[in-house]
Amino acid sequence: MNSSSLHLDPHVETLIDAFEEAVHKDASTNVLDFLPDRSDPKFAQIATELIRIDLELAWDSGAEKSLDDYGELFAELKQHDERFVEAAYEEFRQRNFHGQTISVDAFSEKYEIAPEDWSTVIESHDERTMSDANFDDMARKVPAAGDVWREFEILREIGRGAMSRVLLARQTSLSGRRVVLKFAPKHLLEADKLAKLQHASIVPVFSVYEDSDFHIFCMPYLGSETLEDEFNTNGDGKEIKFASEADGTQILMQLAHAIEHAHQRGILHNDLKPANVLWSNGHPMLLDFNLAADASEVDDTIGGTLPYMSPEAIQGLLNRKRNADERSDIYSLGAMVYELVSGKPPFGKEVNRDKAIALRQNPSRLAKAAKVSPSFAAIIDKCLAPQPADRYQSASELVTDLDCHTNHRPLKYAENRSWVERLQKWSRRHPRLTSVSTLSAIVCALLIATAVAWSAREKHVDRLEAAATFTEFEADVDRTLPKLLSTRLDIVDSKQTVADAQELLSTYVSDGTDWKDTSAYLNLSLDDQLIVDQKIAKLALTTSITGTKTESIDLDSAQRLLAIASSGQKTRTKSLLLHRLTLEIAAGKEQEAKATFEESEAMECTSADDLMLVGWFEAFSKPKEALETLQQAVDLEPGDYDKWYTLSQAFSNVMQWSDAERCLTTCIALQNDSALARYRRALCRREIGNHEQAIRDFSAYLEFSPGNPHALLNRAIAYKAVANYEASLADLDAAIGQGFNSTRPLLIRSRVKKLLGDRKGASADMTSALAATPQDDLGWVSRGVAKMARKPEAALQDFQKALELNPRSHSARRNIAYVLSEKLDKTEEAIACLDKLVADYPLDDGSFGGRGVLLARVGRLDEAIEDAKTVVTLQGGAMSMLQAACIYAIASENRPKLRTNAVTLLGHSFRLQPDLAKLATGDMDLKQIHDDVAFKDLCAAAKRLSAVPSAESAIGAVEED
Repeated sequence: MNSSSLHLDPHVETLIDAFEEAVHKDASTNVLDFLPDRSDPKFAQIATELIRIDLELAWDSGAEKSLDDYGELFAELKQHDERFVEAAYEEFRQRNFHGQTISVDAFSEKYEIAPEDWSTVIESHDERTMSDANFDDMARKVPAAGDVWREFEILREIGRGAMSRVLLARQTSLSGRRVVLKFAPKHLLEADKLAKLQHASIVPVFSVYEDSDFHIFCMPYLGSETLEDEFNTNGDGKEIKFASEADGTQILMQLAHAIEHAHQRGILHNDLKPANVLWSNGHPMLLDFNLAADASEVDDTIGGTLPYMSPEAIQGLLNRKRNADERSDIYSLGAMVYELVSGKPPFGKEVNRDKAIALRQNPSRLAKAAKVSPSFAAIIDKCLAPQPADRYQSASELVTDLDCHTNHRPLKYAENRSWVERLQKWSRRHPRLTSVSTLSAIVCALLIATAVAWSAREKHVDRLEAAATFTEFEADVDRTLPKLLSTRLDIVDSKQTVADAQELLSTYVSDGTDWKDTSAYLNLSLDDQLIVDQKIAKLALTTSITGTKTESIDLDSAQRLLAIASSGQKTRTKSLLLHRLTLEIAAGKEQEAKATFEESEAMECTSADDLMLVGWFEAFSKPKEALETLQQAVDLEPGDYDKWYTLSQAFSNVMQWSDAERCLTTCIALQNDSALARYRRALCRREIGNHEQAIRDFSAYLEFSPGNPHALLNRAIAYKAVANYEASLADLDAAIGQGFNSTRPLLIRSRVKKLLGDRKGASADMTSALAATPQDDLGWVSRGVAKMARKPEAALQDFQKALELNPRSHSARRNIAYVLSEKLDKTEEAIACLDKLVADYPLDDGSFGGRGVLLARVGRLDEAIEDAKTVVTLQGGAMSMLQAACIYAIASENRPKLRTNAVTLLGHSFRLQPDLAKLATGDMDLKQIHDDVAFKDLCAAAKRLSAVPSAESAIGAVEED
């Protein structure tokens, strides 16, 4: 929706969202049904927003609604001047947008609106999606100097825009490095506008956070000096440090490459100007992709800054249509560099938009404004062509001409009419020929130009084909790598993924042919050739590793892929050596393996990709080291999806679900269409109890992969957790109906049917589930849990089967420990089982809490207390804190002073989950403190707190009244 709802409070937003949803389901929905009582102080505001939304939906569907169609509501709204003007303007905007050109005066007269009020709305309405006052209310939530926000200590505010705040902060979790935090309203900005960009001339994003109001971008602090600051004020004008053509060419080349990178990823900047170019150590870096502009700039508007805006962009502000595209960014680049080398913008700083458009119809003539070569002037003049069709059609074309200019070649796209300069450039390229005579140089130049033109015509198709192949290959690799890194995920078919990756490699690599000799490779630029080499090396190595781990390929194929990876890398890397070591051990090559091991031990990682793959290697054997290694990879390339995705896996491996969720949120910001990241984030959110959010992510994944049985099963589990049993049953029926009728889904459906009162159906599903042979480790665990109460020995066998399939199965090992300790009275064996679990999951507070309780029961109190301390250090969850309290309570039998520790930890547990008080009152591990007054008071308070209705139900009750 384009309408700008104010998002002032949940009540307003709830009504508006409900109306939009109802209209999408039934186009005949009446706006009057969603209005609050007339006595509601927000009635006028809500009515205005609902009318604006209804108008937009109606006109988009072909119904030409007007304010007259709202009857009494229209009459009531006229009593609120400001709101009425806003509603009227929406009708005006829709009519003009849908081709019914109507003048401001005529429309003002129709609704008896004062012209000055009407023009104010036109100038400002769509340039802000909320009022300044409303944003000021939100901005009060932005932390101030001295505050601590998450892992950041706020130092000071270093900038602000009309709809943003920029803070300098110290990141305490990473050696106190200085970073920039930018807070911008979520509805003004999509998180991926900055996060998916990774280029040397674009300020990178380390990570993306979100809260109820804002997207927050964490970026490196690279100083505060911009290109604008490099202009020195001198009297009435500006003296510019970058007065030479060489400086202008270098800056334009760097920024053109950056814009090319952004445009290739579907992102426009829309506000290119010197103030949005950070000047860091003599290097320009672009800031603020489609973000709120600096409030101190009087010319700032949504969509650009007037002196640097293209005529079509300015026209878009007048007719409320989005006319800008990639060519508008190219125009702004040209205007900025024009000012750099001449000292003033190409068309001055006229603030009247109509006059500004008129001025831009005259062609730019840089050669008259500055002492530059005709070739450079032709490039800038083409950037500033009044008609978009006459400009460079892409940043790539601009880069090509700049490359031609700097290498003394004829321009390919811009017209350089100076034959003198063209001959001079030719002579620089052919110094020996020019020594014969000036006449021979001219003749040779003309002959060579003709030959080059003929040759270029033949090569043009080859270059186009090579470029298309390269673009498709790069995108396919980016889609395939996450799948290769996700082969343990239930929705990923390991063998098919490895086969697809090998097929993708054949785009360039075929038996007996070096890809570097192929036409598809040779017709690429040197930069693109380097990217192909890197992509091939990374894809081949990852495919070889995944294929080996999943037994999807044989040893010979793995070694062939390793050889391809070696050819694509300029230097040997630690990750490549580690995999070579794996293959040499598998092949029984002991001597070679020993040498490779010694070499790998002595080698440091050489790149962010190398760090990522090494971290991936370490994820299971050295989980803590893996996290550190992968964090380094992310810090080096904070805009790379694969690095964040792999880091999320490492966090998931050690059950750090919140950290994994944060990484996956960044992945989605980098690639909004990433289905895998949404699925993994849904799993993480379910693990940490955010079931509603998990349902949304599972639903989003199912839009990418409709009917996927694993996604349906997992969404059903989330629905069950929020007591939406009907929706859970529908998903389970759909999954099982597709043939996914193995143990786990049948068991879950059995429980759901029982909750819905269908005991016969529940019994039938339970019987089928127990009779079926599980297909994966989770299935064996589910069947074991179902048997545990009546047949603990049989359950134990099922859990052991799960471990055979997945030796790191957390749920299998925890259930084994439970059966051993609680059902079979084999506590020491249970402790040994949990020892292994702690080794595999050194950051899992629950494993330490569970082991500590068992250690305390058998009298190993010092070891138990150490486990309790570890739970606290890891900032354990509610159940882990309860277990830590149990440890101290057991120990207090001989050390009475420890009762205080037990009660304190119990308080932390209840604060996180008050309903645990019911469990605590009957827990015999806490019997030593059951009679304490402090324990009784704490449980009573927790029970009262757990009885408080949810906030959602409270809001619902108010609305019903």
